[in-house]
Amino acid sequence: MDKRILTINDLTHLPPPQWMIEGLFEVGSLVMLFGPSGNYKSFLSLDWMLCMATGRKWHGKSVLPAKVLYALGEGKASLLKRIQAWTYHHQISQAEGDRLQENFRVTFEVPQLAQGHSVTNLINDLKESGFTPNVIVIDTFARSAVGLDENDANDTGKWIEQADRLRQVGLTVLFLHHTSKGSEVDKEGNQSLYPKYRGSTAIKAAMDSAFALVQDKRSKKVIMRVDKQKDHDEGEPMYFNVQKVLAPGMKIEQESVVLVPSPNIDEGFTLEGQAIESAIKDLMNDTQYESDRARARELSRLHPTLTEAAAQTRVASFRKRFKEALQPPPTVN
Repeated sequence: MDKRILTINDLTHLPPPQWMIEGLFEVGSLVMLFGPSGNYKSFLSLDWMLCMATGRKWHGKSVLPAKVLYALGEGKASLLKRIQAWTYHHQISQAEGDRLQENFRVTFEVPQLAQGHSVTNLINDLKESGFTPNVIVIDTFARSAVGLDENDANDTGKWIEQADRLRQVGLTVLFLHHTSKGSEVDKEGNQSLYPKYRGSTAIKAAMDSAFALVQDKRSKKVIMRVDKQKDHDEGEPMYFNVQKVLAPGMKIEQESVVLVPSPNIDEGFTLEGQAIESAIKDLMNDTQYESDRARARELSRLHPTLTEAAAQTRVASFRKRFKEALQPPPTVN
């Protein structure tokens, strides 16, 4: 459909959104993955991309097979051993290995996304190479925004404009970003589950999906929390253990790690997470609330880091996990 002005009937004939990774982000979306330094952002993004390139599921979630371009500005020396650790841990087949060779490319020249000529050069380089990716990873935002003030809405607007240009030529754009130092710990000095990304609010406003990734310093679990879903439910956090991997024939200095889903999502709560869980329990036992929606509103008020939608998800999850011990939600006439 090439019409520029659409009727409501035209809208009904548009293709439905398509997930790149089921429940996480869609084809043609702009995606941010942010967290403190050293909290495994690159490991998670690489896990996503290698699943796409091989066509295998990501921890049980359906994945759209895709061609991937990984633009890496940090950790060049570690990239190969991380890929080798991933392929060994997942015991990929010969066919998957062939698809990985065909569908995964790396560049160490991170495009400057606020500069139109840099993006033009990238598009031309891809045409000349004959490689047409479906998704590009920018690792990191700072490396692709040299000379910009990330706190300035006008500067970040230039970056977003060129990211949208990449989307217009058919790319899903995922970028890695860092958190604001002052938001990484709570008042007691513990790792916060709700750090804030660094820079202008215009960055998050432009996102279709955003994910925060932190590591609980006591349990060592890595926690992925959906920070924004423009058109979908945010869902529950995911918990991972960090597992060391040394592929056969590799020296000890070539050891790397992979993220393995934790079997118990209740482990690894920070004090803040425990406080939220305790608040939900108290709200469930408080008969003054006529519905779980009202409980969620109160939970969001008590913990402003939770949006009301996220609070509703947490309350619903709590009821599901403890449904045998809880009374059914009251019916509002």
